[in-house]
Amino acid sequence: MAIGIGTHAFAESRYSPAVFLEGEDSFVNKITFPESDQDVLATILCDAIVTNTGRFRNSNCYYDKSLSIRDYKTAVDRVTETKKVFFKPASIDGNHKRVALKFSVIFQKKDNEKKIWTFLNHGVEIAKYGNDYISAQLHKTGNLRTYSRCYAGNSFWMASTIGVDGTPGNIKAIKSDAPALCKEVIQEIFNEFRFIPATKNGQSVLSRSLSYIQLTYRGSTGGINLDQRTKNQSPNVDSDDIIATFNGLDFL
Repeated sequence: MAIGIGTHAFAESRYSPAVFLEGEDSFVNKITFPESDQDVLATILCDAIVTNTGRFRNSNCYYDKSLSIRDYKTAVDRVTETKKVFFKPASIDGNHKRVALKFSVIFQKKDNEKKIWTFLNHGVEIAKYGNDYISAQLHKTGNLRTYSRCYAGNSFWMASTIGVDGTPGNIKAIKSDAPALCKEVIQEIFNEFRFIPATKNGQSVLSRSLSYIQLTYRGSTGGINLDQRTKNQSPNVDSDDIIATFNGLDFL
């Protein structure tokens, strides 16, 4: 079975995203291709927290439910649940950062050949930047104002652009269970979020982003949880925005 992983060489920059470690103990090498008698092309999308020491935490993976590819999600889950996945940690100006990131795992079986690929994006910008660009990685959230009519547990899908300096723009809450006044406040607070910008060939690039956030409370102080969606919760938003359609997937 062939295995592929995007390789990334970074130019001198104050921003360095978290990337999979390569080699024998790499994430992609730990995934077992499910048994199948048919040709397969399956895309599994995942969100995860990576600590400032490069440890993998709180991952959640999902897929297009209209396709019969659950076994491929399970194959990824078996690896992520061991927590024995390691990254080169993200950094800004040389200081390591805890980040929330997105990645995709692509399974392909053609005739008797099998291949697994991993990409550090969900495919949102591949038409512009190619399959192996690295999407923006969240490293700082804002503070929730206690007068905002928001409640612990409220969640949001936030669409935005992420600039080359890691700041969000064109912010819109496109799906939420929160009251209208809370949505307005969260859109303002999202301006305080900071990202390691998307990169292509080591250079920061403007990108579109779809971020899931959930509110928590710490005593009387509001906060926003950096953790990703709860296990098995699917985005249930526009599939054109969230389900990756990768270019040139005939890698074999």
